Amino acid sequence: MNAAVIIPAFNEEDRIGETVRKARMIPGVNSVVVVDDGSSDATSDEARKAGADLVIRLPSNRGKGAALVAGAQAVSEDVLLFLDADLAESASAAQTLLEPVMSGEADMTVAVLPKVPGSGGFGFAVGLARWGIAKFTGLVMKAPISGQRALRRELFERIGRLDSGFGVEVGLTIDAHRLGARIVEVPVEMSHRATGRSIMGFMHRGRQFWHIARALVRRLGWRKRNFCGDEIPAVLGISIVAAGVIGAFASRFVGFDNPDAALSYLIAVVGFGVLGLADDLFGSREVGGFRGHFRKLLNERKLTTGVIKAVGGGAIALWVGYRTSSGEPIRWIVDSLLIALAANTVNLLDLRPGRALFAYFLIACVGIIAAGLKLSAVTPIAAITVAAVVSSYWDARGRAMLGDVGSNALGASAGLLAALDAGATWKYVLIVLFFIVNYYSERSSISNLIERQPVLRWIDSKLGVR
Repeated sequence: MNAAVIIPAFNEEDRIGETVRKARMIPGVNSVVVVDDGSSDATSDEARKAGADLVIRLPSNRGKGAALVAGAQAVSEDVLLFLDADLAESASAAQTLLEPVMSGEADMTVAVLPKVPGSGGFGFAVGLARWGIAKFTGLVMKAPISGQRALRRELFERIGRLDSGFGVEVGLTIDAHRLGARIVEVPVEMSHRATGRSIMGFMHRGRQFWHIARALVRRLGWRKRNFCGDEIPAVLGISIVAAGVIGAFASRFVGFDNPDAALSYLIAVVGFGVLGLADDLFGSREVGGFRGHFRKLLNERKLTTGVIKAVGGGAIALWVGYRTSSGEPIRWIVDSLLIALAANTVNLLDLRPGRALFAYFLIACVGIIAAGLKLSAVTPIAAITVAAVVSSYWDARGRAMLGDVGSNALGASAGLLAALDAGATWKYVLIVLFFIVNYYSERSSISNLIERQPVLRWIDSKLGVR
């Protein structure tokens, strides 16, 4: 197993030569590639003089992530060793990083450099990076932004896109951990140029902080890969929540909506929407279903966003159900179940484009028919429906996902419509249907069921791209 050294460099003519020379001496290194990221000095020339096997010169400064990708794409070795250009003589110590990866003990190693007294700032950038990595992965890193790393090529290719700028290391750690990689920090006797507490140093660390924050925000879940593998916006459903809020407030001025009913829509759409958004941004897809999340809590003592959503959604359903039932015990239970189950049913169907919206329209139509076309609050549900129709343009085409924020809000709104205005028989029928869907999903795959049934498959094919 051989390694390739990738050295991104920007205006490092005074140190790149020694870094290259020492990197070439590392046992197991087959090639050394320097990626000149738009330097205005003689970085490329010095790298060639020092014996770099390949010097790639980018036409402009594209950032560290782009430089690393360019270098990795130019080599074929099984292991990649990323080194900063200013390591100079200390680059030879990188052998310590390679050994665990080459032996199969780790998928990625991260260098922990000795602390240099008087170097660095006040730790804001490092602190943000450490907090972010711990938040997303549970790892507590000593050197969260260390650029000296060795990793398997296969892991690098699975990660794919890298962040630009100084957020690349934080993003690399989080993405590697999400793929199940074994990440090991290794103490290494290396040193590189310290920025110190000068004006330029603080400006440098300010850029670091911004780039790290940007990398963390990107991993909050605003964008996710859909069933086709395309990375698309994943919280289109925020528009559903916004429309519900606008509709609830607008109902105060139309004169024909029940104010209490409008307030119930506001509570339901915001409450379920916020819980769904939290799951979109911070949730993990390692477990699914009520049983999976609660088993995680009971067996591993880990509180998932799925548990928070289930408990929080139940509490909101009870609150709104109490409002719609005026506290009458039987109706309170029925209305609460109707709202909670409707929200989860629509959420369960949001695995392919168009399904959640179709379920919402279907439940809402049944609710309106069951109400005899007489609704307690027209404006909020009309606003939500208009937002759902508009959202369908992107959702059905696979260009954006509603996310849990949208599917939960839609389901809760449709359930609330029935709770407010449908008769008791209709409510019982809907509750039974919702329960069947929820029960089935805990034991089997709804998508597989749809694929096996010709009629369901035909309907599903008309809802959006497949």
